[in-house]
Amino acid sequence: MVRVDLDRIRRNVEDVRQRIGRSELHAVVKADAYGLGARRIARALRDLVDGFVVFYASEAADAGLPALGKPILSLGPTDPEAGLVHGVRPTVWTVEQAAALRGARPVLSVDTGMQRFGCPPEQVEAALAAGGCAEAFTHATRVEAARELVKLLGGRGLRLGRLPLVDRRLGRCIDNGQLQLNRAVHRHVRAGIHVQVHDRRHFADRRSLRQCRHAHAGCLRL
Repeated sequence: MVRVDLDRIRRNVEDVRQRIGRSELHAVVKADAYGLGARRIARALRDLVDGFVVFYASEAADAGLPALGKPILSLGPTDPEAGLVHGVRPTVWTVEQAAALRGARPVLSVDTGMQRFGCPPEQVEAALAAGGCAEAFTHATRVEAARELVKLLGGRGLRLGRLPLVDRRLGRCIDNGQLQLNRAVHRHVRAGIHVQVHDRRHFADRRSLRQCRHAHAGCLRL
């Protein structure tokens, strides 16, 4: 049995909101909010976050996100028509994508080392120009990648962000005023999961059980 504690999720997100100061907070609710139920998670967080992130534009429609009146960004390949209908802005990472989706106000994903749906640094200028992009972000797990993004694009009036929230040292980047951060909160959303396992034999071995307990520290009830 799995019980999702929405109050606990809200408290976790409130804690993130407190920590990030003036930076923006966008909740990643792709893949049905990582299996928690995107529709109810989004409604529970609507007053705490500045926007939502999905992978496909269709996910936004399925979760009823347009009705919440918050900005929506899709990370994956986007159907331009679906994006326009549902008000979902696309992510682009090639010059060709940027040019094709210019009318949809695309956001540029920049590769700072993870090579995950990211535009190579040497093509960033061309992609920004082709898409008329005013925003950019990077996928990263270390603060150094965020600094690399600032190094590439800081001081140009662009809105810059980083996915996902992993390294709290990123707060240091906020202080210099160059990085307006869109922090993904999926790790903290997951912290609202309560899993009750009635039969430990459902796990292949005890090591898997320990790993699961560690992954949801403080949330796994056995």
